[in-house]
Order: sequence, then structure tokens, then C-alpha cells
Amino acid sequence: MEQRGESLHFEKGDAYRAAGQEAQAEGDAEQAREHFLAAVDQYSKALELRRSGAPDPAQEALLLNSTALTYADLGNQESMRRFLNEVEEARDSVQDEGYRALLLLSIGLLHMNLSEFDAARDAYEEALHIYEDTDVLPELALTHHGIGLSHSLAGEWEDALPHFERAMEIAESLRRPASAATDLELVLDAQYADYYRDAVQAYVTLGRVEEAFDTSERARARSFLDQVG
Repeated sequence: MEQRGESLHFEKGDAYRAAGQEAQAEGDAEQAREHFLAAVDQYSKALELRRSGAPDPAQEALLLNSTALTYADLGNQESMRRFLNEVEEARDSVQDEGYRALLLLSIGLLHMNLSEFDAARDAYEEALHIYEDTDVLPELALTHHGIGLSHSLAGEWEDALPHFERAMEIAESLRRPASAATDLELVLDAQYADYYRDAVQAYVTLGRVEEAFDTSERARARSFLDQVG
């Protein structure tokens, strides 16, 4: 009887997990369609189901994070703050460094939304320590760009520029002709354009006009070559 009880417990846990995954996928789909309130409802349902099953700190933290980001899209800073606090509390229980680094990137972004640039930088720099020891270059570039933004938005352009330059350097090492790029790489290319734009702004702000012009021309040339490649 004891074994049968344990079996039923695990079956029930699997059912909660599967239902939670389904609700989370529905939330992601609603978020992609910009149906943000519907996304929040699905994430709340998924979180309740996850917590009813076997503990899974990483997935629970990711759900809290998705909810916080969706409230950011809604412009609801009070709810975003509440879920950001929960994400920050949950991140230390996430053992997988890949998941934790992704959470740190989102924590940085959420603090940026609140104009809390020092807290954002702390999160990005913690993520940087993880990504520097990996070959996950797109996220490494994104992390450098985030650190650069946290400095530039605080008016610290000298500190921002090296990170914008490093983000550009990584982006250029990753780019391929559009004809050979995957859909994800094409999305990343659009993101990489921000790295050039912000570097140009830093050069201009610092009075380094020639470097601003050269970087702008390099970005245009790279974009043209990608299209015809």
C-alpha cells in the first residue's frame, strides 16, 4: 500500500507539472501576442500548479520573472516591483548557472525600468561573471550592453563606452549574411543595431566625433553586406 501511495503521489506531481507547463506555454503565447493581461492570468495559473507539485525552484523563478516582465509591459510598476522582489528572493535557490544568468539579465532590465541603475548594474555584472566562463556569446554581448546602458543612463559615458564597444565586437564576430542566418540570428541582428547606435551616442557625447562617424559607417556597411551576402 505504501508503494502504491508513493506512486499516486508522483503521478499527481507529474500531472501538476504537465498542467503547469501547458499554462506557462499559453502565457508565453499570449505575451507574444501582446495580450498581457491574459498572459498574467496564465502565468498565475501556472505558478499555482507548479507550487502544487514537486518543488522546482528554477521553473518557479522563471515564471515569477515572466510575470514581472509582463507587468513591465503593462506599465504596472507596483506589481512589477512585487514580482521583481520575489524573483530576487528566488534566484539564490536556482542551482543551474544558465538559468540564474538569464534571471540576472531580466533583473537588470527590470531595475532599469525603475531607473535603478546601480541595482541594474549589479545584476548585469553578476551575470557577466557567469557568461565570461561560457561560450554563450549573444548573452555575453547583451550583458555588456546592459552594463553600458546602466552607466549611460546615469550620465557615466566614459564608463559606458568600453561595454558598448565590447558588445559591438562580440556582435561582429557572430554575424552572418542574412541569406545564411536563422530566424533567431535575424532577430539578434536587429538587437545588435542597438549596440552600434548606443556606441555612436557615447562617442558623440564624449566629443569623439570621428569615431562616431566611423562606427556609424561600419554599421551601415555591415548591414548592406548582410543583405547582399
